[in-house]
Amino acid sequence: RKTLADLPEPSFADVFRATLTAHAASRGRARWGERTPHHWRHLGRLLAWYPDARVLFMLRDPRAVFASFRKTPFGHEWTDVHAREWSECAREIARRESDPRVRVVRYEDLV
Repeated sequence: RKTLADLPEPSFADVFRATLTAHAASRGRARWGERTPHHWRHLGRLLAWYPDARVLFMLRDPRAVFASFRKTPFGHEWTDVHAREWSECAREIARRESDPRVRVVRYEDLV
């Protein structure tokens, strides 16, 4: 495998992959995964960078999400923001669910 030092001009995708590969290796893992919640906003770019990627969307009932947020010190002030975020993410999921690289799992089905 090439390292970043082997590339004349590493792209952001190269740097991102190298960072996560090193992180996985430091924990004895052969593969890496990334779970930053807002990366759904960049899903098209990530799938273009990594065509072999697999994406797992964990979708939770919005009522449970908001009930959880209300227990936080900031939840009551941000409920409308979180509602919009959940809605935008759910629309992105709907746009992507026919992609064989993308799987949607309902949180409630797992617990």
